[in-house]
Amino acid sequence: MLAVTGCAHHVDTAAAQTAFKQGLASEHRRDHKSAIGSYTQAIADDPAFALAYYDRAVARFEVGDYKDVVTDFSQALALSPGGKGLASTYRAMAVLYRGVALGDIGKYKDAIPDLDQAVRAKTRPAVAYYNRGWDDYYLGNRKAAAADFTSAIRLAPTDASALNARGWVHDQGGDRRDAYADYTNAIHASPKWFWPWRDRGITLAEAGYYQQAASDLTQAIRLNANEPWAWYWRCDALNNLQDYHDAARDCTHALQIDPRLAWAYVDRGLSREMQTDFKGAIADETVAIKLAPQLNVAFHDRAWARDQLRDYPGAMADYNQAIHLNPRDSYAVSNRRSLIAWLSQNYAAYAGTSAGSGAPISLAMMESAQIPTGSAFDQRKSECDSQYGDGNSYYSDCMSYGRDIALEEEDHDKRQAQYEAEQAQAAAEEAQAQADDQQQQAESQAYNDQQQATADQQYSDPPQESTDSGGGGDYSSGDSGGGGGDDSGG
Repeated sequence: MLAVTGCAHHVDTAAAQTAFKQGLASEHRRDHKSAIGSYTQAIADDPAFALAYYDRAVARFEVGDYKDVVTDFSQALALSPGGKGLASTYRAMAVLYRGVALGDIGKYKDAIPDLDQAVRAKTRPAVAYYNRGWDDYYLGNRKAAAADFTSAIRLAPTDASALNARGWVHDQGGDRRDAYADYTNAIHASPKWFWPWRDRGITLAEAGYYQQAASDLTQAIRLNANEPWAWYWRCDALNNLQDYHDAARDCTHALQIDPRLAWAYVDRGLSREMQTDFKGAIADETVAIKLAPQLNVAFHDRAWARDQLRDYPGAMADYNQAIHLNPRDSYAVSNRRSLIAWLSQNYAAYAGTSAGSGAPISLAMMESAQIPTGSAFDQRKSECDSQYGDGNSYYSDCMSYGRDIALEEEDHDKRQAQYEAEQAQAAAEEAQAQADDQQQQAESQAYNDQQQATADQQYSDPPQESTDSGGGGDYSSGDSGGGGGDDSGG
């Protein structure tokens, strides 16, 4: 009998060994779930069975249950003090893969000591360097990450994972040339692996090599059609190649996989703008803003679409918001400057049109610094958040001009939309009436034509002799002499 934490447990070593062997047999068949069940039974029969904890951790690693992997390896190590329990090789592997599992559940700082120990012990050092590299990266230390990936590559020069990982770190640091080289080597090492094709395609797109980027991303999609960023980046490349129709299709595919991918809405909005579907573009950019309110690109793209629809107050407000989010947004700065210049020269003519009638914009609104700063900004933001929320179409108008102006513009747009709807309804009713008249005239003409045809037939055909002489033999020439001999002359 073995006492553990004050509770009595009966240790059945023979049963534990039997269950353990069943677990091993299941592992050899790659039946990890059954193996986990057998190891759990072995531990129940013998709670101090360190090797059962170790092998259950291995099986759990295979099914991605990383949190429990950490627990089982820790327990196996705790049951192996001073060289007891696990053999030294197993202890070293438990430390290494506990570090790997800690990184997989996002505990990067906790993972590094285990991986440091594995590096010092030279326990699968390429694996240790590779995983420590990712921990370094996620902790914000790109230089250390690149060094660890380089060490992993030195030990395993054709390891596509390490090559691709170092390429990614180079890319995130702006070193696209070295990133491209690492991705290319990863492709040579593993040509049917999705990630280096995708990542090299992204690097090429970022560098402006859009045709080559589209080619790489096409290959990536062939290998894995369920990863949304590959579709998005090919959409981006196609937009830059002015293939807007196919670009919109790719962004739509990305959104079918991940409906919350804000950048896909941005780029599909651009595709629609370039195909003059400005209302569709505004709808897409508005969704992007709802998903990512700090995305200045969505504001400046929506501003341009609103500009094209002569919604100058909305365009001005969106340009203001884009510049507020990113003062270096040269696109928004330049376009707002052009809009101000145009309105300065044409405001009177614009205000007299149906688009400008009642629109809450004046020359005073065209000052460069529309959105307030300091406490005034906090107050206005609170008002606008309360009234609209930052994803609403009128939020940027509110931030630029204040809540009252935004409400006025919203009311103007509603009245304009109602007027347009009434006009459309009237036009539809008129079209239906015309169609009904045309149908009635066609039916009347057809009827008249049929009547005329009948009359023509009646008066143009010659009369025909009857085949019936009167019915009966009373009027035949053979009856002229009467019926019997009584009436004869004799």
